[in-house]
Amino acid sequence: MEGITSYAALGDNVERINHSGTMNTYRVMCEDGQGIMTMYELYPGMTLSFNDFVGMTSTKSMFRLKDNAEMLCLNYCREGRIEWDVAKDESLFLGAGDIGIDDHTMHSSDFSFPLKYYRGVTASFEIDVAQKCINKGVLSGFAVNLKNIQSAFCNSSHHKVVKQGVSALDHVFSEIYTAPDSQRETYLRIKLLELLFLLDSLSSSSDAGEDLYLRRSQIEKVHAIQEAITCDLSSAKTLKQLSDEFDFPYVSMQACFKQVYGMSIHSYLVHYRISQASRMLRESDVPIGEIALSVGYVNASKFSSAFKEATGFTPSEFRASASSEI
Repeated sequence: MEGITSYAALGDNVERINHSGTMNTYRVMCEDGQGIMTMYELYPGMTLSFNDFVGMTSTKSMFRLKDNAEMLCLNYCREGRIEWDVAKDESLFLGAGDIGIDDHTMHSSDFSFPLKYYRGVTASFEIDVAQKCINKGVLSGFAVNLKNIQSAFCNSSHHKVVKQGVSALDHVFSEIYTAPDSQRETYLRIKLLELLFLLDSLSSSSDAGEDLYLRRSQIEKVHAIQEAITCDLSSAKTLKQLSDEFDFPYVSMQACFKQVYGMSIHSYLVHYRISQASRMLRESDVPIGEIALSVGYVNASKFSSAFKEATGFTPSEFRASASSEI
């Protein structure tokens, strides 16, 4: 069976570390860590890849299609967030449950993980080989036209994102991600065909995805705001002050921040404060009152309430639980 390396070069930073039947596992070397891709070659020209990038901020993709090859790709974000540059001054973002649909013609080499982790699945179709399999091979009679799907989703300067909950695609991807170990490859083959059937139906509907891109200037301002609110947790700047300081219209600032980080500025700051406090409670003996102050809570009782709401434990309960696990 023709695998993905027959029509694409994965790049010098990708190394195959395991091979078993139709499954190949690859290590992807990143700037500050490494990722793992586990690929299943399910039908000729059709691949499912489980992607796991944890504890890193970015990676370089050297993926290149070979001459005359055409692809259709579905990128499903299971957890975390992923950002990639798709044009000179624009980037695309996927959050949990989102599905990006593209043909690899507009990818640059830069991928980022705003939350420092990303887990997801990519369904890849080499159009010529896969269509032959559909028309005359083992899937003969399965009435799906990959070219029509590609035209529906990838026919403009902006490729499409199907948001979480908009279609049945995310449900199928969720089932793919939790595939049983027993007869796993058979199960994945069935789900891959289900994806194709749903894509074919979706391509002619009004839910054929959205254009969800940010300009580089917007992204840079969002990253600057993130750095400003996290470098000094005792600072209590209002959204209006941030909008004025970074010359970023109030409504646009909030919308762009949420698109990059998957949550509002307020929610992100609370999450960050609780995360930092959790680390200090686990790793130090600093009094809880001092920890509260260091992460921006002047009132210890408000800190305790916020911490319990986020974690289900009071700070003292969390510290005791962490200590018992050592």
